[in-house]
Amino acid sequence: MKKWTMPLHDECWPRQDRVGEVSASPEHIAGVIARVCGLGSVLDIGSGEGALVRALLARGMDARGIDVSSVVVDRVNRRIPGRISEASVLALPFPDASVDAVVSTDCLEHLAPEDVPAALGEIYRVARRHVVLQIATTEDRDGHWHLTVEGRAWWETRCFEAGFRKHPLYYRVNDYAALNQDGWQVFILLEKVPAEALVAYPLTALMEERNLHMDMLRDSGERSDAHVIRYQWASAYVKSGDRVLDAACGLGYGTHVVRNLTDAAEVVGIDGSDYAIDYATRSYAADDGRVRYRCGLLPQALASYEDGAFDVVISFETLEHVDDPVALLEEFRRVLAPGGRLIASVPNDWSDETGSDPNPHHLHVYTWERLQQEVSAGFIVEATAAQTATRCKIPGQRLEWERCGRSLTPVSPAEAPRTRAEWWLIVGMKSPLQPALPYRERAFANVAATGHPSVRYAEAYDNPWLMHSLVNVGYRLSEPDALDRLAAEVLATANPDSNDRAAALCVAAYQLLGRPLAEAAEVEATLTLVAEVIQREPRDAMGFRWRVSLQFVRARLLLMVGRLDDSLDAFIECAQNDVRRFGVHLATKTTEAWFLAGKLAYTLGRLEQAGTCWRSGVRCGEFLQSASLDDILMNRAYPNLFNHGDGVREYALAWDNIARCANGLHQLARGGRFDIEQLETSFQGEYAIVSRDAQGSREALLRLMPELSDTRALLVERTNMLEAHAEALKREIADLVATRQTLVERTDELVRTRSDLVERTESLVGTRRELVARTDELVATRRDLVERTDDLVGARAALTERTSMLEAALGEIASLKAELAGLRPSHGARS
Repeated sequence: MKKWTMPLHDECWPRQDRVGEVSASPEHIAGVIARVCGLGSVLDIGSGEGALVRALLARGMDARGIDVSSVVVDRVNRRIPGRISEASVLALPFPDASVDAVVSTDCLEHLAPEDVPAALGEIYRVARRHVVLQIATTEDRDGHWHLTVEGRAWWETRCFEAGFRKHPLYYRVNDYAALNQDGWQVFILLEKVPAEALVAYPLTALMEERNLHMDMLRDSGERSDAHVIRYQWASAYVKSGDRVLDAACGLGYGTHVVRNLTDAAEVVGIDGSDYAIDYATRSYAADDGRVRYRCGLLPQALASYEDGAFDVVISFETLEHVDDPVALLEEFRRVLAPGGRLIASVPNDWSDETGSDPNPHHLHVYTWERLQQEVSAGFIVEATAAQTATRCKIPGQRLEWERCGRSLTPVSPAEAPRTRAEWWLIVGMKSPLQPALPYRERAFANVAATGHPSVRYAEAYDNPWLMHSLVNVGYRLSEPDALDRLAAEVLATANPDSNDRAAALCVAAYQLLGRPLAEAAEVEATLTLVAEVIQREPRDAMGFRWRVSLQFVRARLLLMVGRLDDSLDAFIECAQNDVRRFGVHLATKTTEAWFLAGKLAYTLGRLEQAGTCWRSGVRCGEFLQSASLDDILMNRAYPNLFNHGDGVREYALAWDNIARCANGLHQLARGGRFDIEQLETSFQGEYAIVSRDAQGSREALLRLMPELSDTRALLVERTNMLEAHAEALKREIADLVATRQTLVERTDELVRTRSDLVERTESLVGTRRELVARTDELVATRRDLVERTDDLVGARAALTERTSMLEAALGEIASLKAELAGLRPSHGARS
């Protein structure tokens, strides 16, 4: 088994190409860690060259690191003495729950798969809560250091098995749509599941209930991502101090996300399942008392809450489950405070050929039209979004579905009917004009008790609920047309002398400024209304505030229709107000009015008047210097956050305007070319450039949206074709695999046959050699035989000749014998 060992990595780090090497920006990763984990102690596992430890130290975090390589540990400790230890993630030398956060970047993939559970177990043991992992999902450049090459889902599952769940800030770092593909590296943000919950509800038990109940923070994939991202989306509509109801909260994970992503005073989760509420309480109950879970069916469980008990109601995938969704919406409206928000979601037309949803728990089929109709009956529709994760119906095609990846896209009512959506998300605001309830300031509760004029809403307004629904940017209605309608309704119904009407008029005037194609007649009509209000003597400090603001916006409107002289006079009129009647916060208007008045005077060729205006603006610095810290902060012990109703931002902006006045005086005194960029140079000028660039990029993206939508449709079509082709290829591959197996078997048989043939051939070669040798012998023998035959032929001929001679001789002998025989009788007679 390959192990992550010290010798292995001591071989790596001495290489010159590895000295000082980092695989990602340590500053970026340190920023992610700080944002997710906050300040505290951090352990970096596999700290390598120590760049991340140093980046964390620079951010004021108590960071330390470990690494298995003695080479790199010695080297880094020369840079950051005593901060790096030699140790293995498989046996961390730290007590249980001894560090606030454990971080590991480019480390765990160097373990063998069988060692990953032990490493994650050690990380769980030493971490108090937070864990941030950055893991490579591809081979390393050398092709052998990464022993585990797996995707996000595999790693997440191992983490869940080790006792972790997704961190509530998981999707602040991992963009929802970007999760459709794994990059070469992935961020996995985790927190520890409480030990009690792990014992009572181990992951194996949770998986058995998965089809009915699931903790989406302990699950991986499109389904879990889709459920959790909605709560992050909803959190943008929760103000500081809000009371939030999570209706049908399930296992409580969404309630937990809202609590961690917002400054809500309280988040209550209600669900009809005892199992779900017990799980949620064990898993997500908070020590600070900001989260409570209770069991109850909807809408009956809401009867125990008084009117206006909540500022936000979140209810995802609920309406389709209840018998009477309209009655439930009405009950949600009742328990919401004026200006409170309902945030809901429904499946988009999950019907089959019968027209019903095949899910037996879904009692209703929702479309965009039905959702919009039911919600708009009791709420001001503020925002809608289309969400997809796996598949959705093709718009206009009742039964045709298509594959869709993760997306969460804002949609206008006009676009909705032709927008692809697996779910619809909607935000509706309860009208702040409905029967009023006693007002209690929650968003700025920390400064309201000081009695500062800027937050005395209950005293200054007939309907103080308007402030956060109509006036305060960042809290009010975000949909421009809805904001226009609300402002117009207040203008038509409010007391003519009230601060309510003055505030609504100011909002309407600024909305008009934002419409470059506005008709001059509409601008002039608004100017008439503004003139009527600013001519009256304010009844209190809040009325004075609106008078100054209306004077300022009046000057801007006059500029909009080309009345430059009147605009110059209006800016000077605004600038001459003594804002100490209200507080330093209003100095932003008077200082900017002096600056713009000087700018207009210069444009009109009145250089002396321009200098007078800018000198008056600079003199405002004397007032600002005399402002008390209590006037700026309002509550020294518990001030507001920057840009959230604080005085520091306004105070700084006033000085910024003074700086621009000084720029003008500098150029007047210098003479020569008047540089507009030098005139505008300031912190807010630089911010404006960045904002303008960002807005330009956004508008460019919006212009590209139709093209991207068409491209997306084309890609979806091609993807479907490719998926069909992929299925065909899979079948072909299966056939090829079977064919390959047959060929392998036949090849093995041929190899064996070849081996036999080789052996036989070698035997035949030997036989051939023997035969050749024997043939050579036979040839020699044949020669001998031929020679001998020739000799024998000659001998035969000689023998034949001799035989003939002998036969002739025998004939002669026979003749002689005959003659002799004839001679013998005569010889006998004589004897």
